[in-house]
Amino acid sequence: MYLMFGQVGNLDEFQNADIRPRFLKGELKGVIEGGILHYFHDIDAFMSIMNGLLEPGGKMICSDFHPFTKIADILGLEQPTMSYFSTDIFEGEMAHARFYDEEVRKQIPKCHYRKYTISEIINSIIGNGFILERFDEHPSWENGKLPGEFTAIAKKQLRGVTIHA
Repeated sequence: MYLMFGQVGNLDEFQNADIRPRFLKGELKGVIEGGILHYFHDIDAFMSIMNGLLEPGGKMICSDFHPFTKIADILGLEQPTMSYFSTDIFEGEMAHARFYDEEVRKQIPKCHYRKYTISEIINSIIGNGFILERFDEHPSWENGKLPGEFTAIAKKQLRGVTIHA
């Protein structure tokens, strides 16, 4: 069985919800995170949940906006820019709000974002019991010379197996 977390409904409610269905805990072969990492303010808690959903050897695919979007609106999401190393949580529109006319756009609730650096993402994956198998960066759909998204593929460590650096 596989589970995917992506953009759905009111994300302020989603980010505060318990996304660990009790009947699935530790039973999934794979989980996919698609474009929602920045809605979670504690990346380690999020990665721990993802790990807890997987059976030993299960895979996580994390595909999201590239951290470079912190310093430049390279995807045209109309979000504020900041220092690459900022740990601030900021308020903004959901990424898809820009596709609606102004009247509808005003009715869409604001969200609170926390954008992470590449090292925060990679270190959280490794620090929460995953073996990072692959990390790829993809070009922006607005400017192919700049990074726009990334994909990380990681495997949950098998029980009783410890990796020493």
